[in-house]
Parts: sequence; structure tokens; C-alpha cells
Amino acid sequence: MLLAVAWLGNGRPDSYWTIQSDWFLAANHAFGALPAGFWSHLTLLGDGAVLLCLGSVLLLWRPQAWAAMLASAPVAALISSTAKHLFAIPRPAAVLDHEAFTIIGPTLTAHNSLPSGHTITVFAGAIAALAVLIPSPRSSRQLGVVLAVVVIATILCASRVAVGAHWPLDLVAGAAGGWIAGLAGAALTRRYRGWWQFTKQSKGRYVMATLVLILSIWLLNRAVSGDPDALTLWLSGLTGLAVAGNALASLPTLLRHTERTGSQRP
Repeated sequence: MLLAVAWLGNGRPDSYWTIQSDWFLAANHAFGALPAGFWSHLTLLGDGAVLLCLGSVLLLWRPQAWAAMLASAPVAALISSTAKHLFAIPRPAAVLDHEAFTIIGPTLTAHNSLPSGHTITVFAGAIAALAVLIPSPRSSRQLGVVLAVVVIATILCASRVAVGAHWPLDLVAGAAGGWIAGLAGAALTRRYRGWWQFTKQSKGRYVMATLVLILSIWLLNRAVSGDPDALTLWLSGLTGLAVAGNALASLPTLLRHTERTGSQRP
């Protein structure tokens, strides 16, 4: 983000994209060695609903981690919308010849390139989960897990250049914004524990399961509506559906346990 501000601060907004147009073209052409379908499916993982449904498996193991991902979403949205409006940088397709690079999916020509919203979403989710699961990595195994997650997140974000939607520095700014949003999400779950610990109770389990179920149905509806990236939508939608079904199926047992606990109180 600081790099972007530095380039924009010299009175020539076009210097932001002209200085990196060669980098963008080189990276876009290099990524073209892989099938277009690979990048289109990969870039869809930056969709907030897709990421939350895939990450919903954490509800069965560490609900605080999923809650941190959820809490990071409004922070990420605020950072993304504010920065996009403030900088108003044109997308590559708005200033470059469309024949000069590969465009996968819709041709984006708006002046809202900086920062990459998909990158913010990916890093916000990844850092939020890591900050809860491995708050202070010390062992080589923990450091390896953190490094692997960051590398995977970076590859997912690189898909935004591969599909011709963003400049390279958009990803850097997006990663920084997502990192901040992820840490904020984790901090919120530590500071305000009641709202996510609520998920361990019968009513809370129902609320979270219903939220995941709604997201899953929406994704599956997109999948059956002819979306070209239906495979990723099916995968994320069915994952969320399985998690929601598991949570709802356990409600009777949880309710009976709650009733027994309540009846034993003096």
C-alpha cells in the first residue's frame, strides 16, 4: 500500500501502472503456460462465500478460527472499498490493448484496481485462521505450516494477474490489507468471546449452521445456473452443506445434554 501511495503522490497517477505494465505482461504471459480453467477455478477461491464454506470445517474442530475468518470479513470489506475509491486505479484491461495479454473470465475495465479485493479476502481468511490456530509459531513444524499457508495464499492471489484483472502491486497492497484484516478478526474473537462461544450452545450451533447452509445453497445455485467455474462452486457448496448438516444433526444430542445439565442444578 505504501508503494502505491508513493507512486500516486508524485502527481502522476498513471505512473502507478506504467512502471509495472512490463511486469504484468511478463507474469500474465508466463502464467499462460497453465490452462485457463486452472486459473479461473483458483481465482474463485478469493470469493468470500467460497472461502467461508470451505473453511467451515473449522466449526467442527476450532470454531474460534472460523469465527475469526468471519469477523475479518467486514474489516476486509472496509479496507478494500475505501482504498479502491481513494486510489481509483484503472484495471489492466482499461489501459492496455486486450490483444497484448490474456484475459480469463469477464473483461474488467473499471477504475478500482488497487487493492485486489480477492487478495484481501484470501489473506484475511488465512491470517485470521493462523492467528487463532498458531498464534505464536515456535517449532519447525508450526513455522512450516505458516509458510505453507502463506505460499498457497500467494499462489491463489497470483491468479488475479493470470486472469488479467490486476496489476502486481495490487496484490502486494491486497496482501497487506488482508493481513491487517485477518489479525483484526482474530483479535475480535479474543476480545469478545461470547459471540463465538455461543456456537457451542444449541442456539448458537443452529445460527452458525443456518448461516453456512444459506451460503452453501447460494453457491450450489450458482453451480447449477451454468457458472463456468461450477466445479469449485460444487466443492465449496457441498463442503458447507456437509458441515451444516453435521451441526444440525448434533442438535438433539446437544439439547438433551443441556436439559440434563439444567435439571441437575440446585
